[in-house]
Amino acid sequence: MNSIKIPNYGDTNFITGMRAWAALITVLIHTGGAGLRGLGPIGNYVADLGRTGVYTFFVISGFCVAQSFFHSKSYKNYFSKRYHRIAPLYFFWLTICGIRIYASTGLESFDFLDIFLRYSFLGFFNYKIQSNGWIGVEWSLPIEMFWYVFVPPLMLLCNTVKKAVVLVLFSLPVILALKSTLNHILKDTGVDVGNFYHWSPIPYFFSFSLGILAFNIRQSLSKFFIDKKYIINLNFFALAVYILLASYSIKVQRYEFFIISIFTFLVLSFGSHTNIILKTLFIPKPIQVIGVLSYGIYLCHIQVMGMWNNFSSLIPNPTVKFLIVAAGSIFVSFLTYKVIEQEKYKSIFKIKTLNN
Repeated sequence: MNSIKIPNYGDTNFITGMRAWAALITVLIHTGGAGLRGLGPIGNYVADLGRTGVYTFFVISGFCVAQSFFHSKSYKNYFSKRYHRIAPLYFFWLTICGIRIYASTGLESFDFLDIFLRYSFLGFFNYKIQSNGWIGVEWSLPIEMFWYVFVPPLMLLCNTVKKAVVLVLFSLPVILALKSTLNHILKDTGVDVGNFYHWSPIPYFFSFSLGILAFNIRQSLSKFFIDKKYIINLNFFALAVYILLASYSIKVQRYEFFIISIFTFLVLSFGSHTNIILKTLFIPKPIQVIGVLSYGIYLCHIQVMGMWNNFSSLIPNPTVKFLIVAAGSIFVSFLTYKVIEQEKYKSIFKIKTLNN
């Protein structure tokens, strides 16, 4: 995999490594925890942290979207870059999985509206589509696309650190008020309000707002006379304490969306590729390669896991299952990266893309 070009983002190179770990912990939870669940409460909760990988992705996406818009010539140029960053590979896997489902069940599993919502990134209008994905994990992509549309105007309104802080604080009552409003409006309709809310873009206003704030902070770091190393080290210590507490308390686990989102935000805001923790965890070349392939890993690992399940009875060990599915997903993602994601393919669209 030496042919993979690792992008150079300067002082934020660690972001590529963060993507790698977010993808790997997603594979971890979907494959059963790699044996960690047998190590007691702490091991069990570390395995459960796989469900927070997407929270990390959303905050990173908010940061990168803000950065992409800031460096774009126009909204059209920006949106083309973002759309063609995720659409080709998504359409590939959506089509492959759709064909597989058709071969198994026939036309009765399909209807025009279902297909339209999936291919148009509008699946959040039907929570049943979001919770019953063809690929298995694509629920997050319509949410990404939704915020691709709305992050730029939020950026224009909140182009300073103070204004971005207000945006983050504003997002909290908004998401709570919208949930209460949905409960009131949909209570007699038969709609599962909890699932409708969870699979919608609404709760992730907070995540993308944090990404915008992180971008504004990094733009203004020269104005802050703070010890960034101290903040990052304390941030990781706080995460370790949270994991310890959450391992023994379901009540503490309820805050994991906010804890993981804020943890990611602080790393994005004050991290540096020279920090010893970030350098160790996120900068090594194998981790950087996995980070480049992370989007492909995220989309294909459920399919790889499905193939492995046909032979899992031969080697039922959960650690082996994780390692094989992770390795297989990396390999498949490498192939799709070379054929679909690389610049040679993107040049068909005649746009200059930023791989972030």
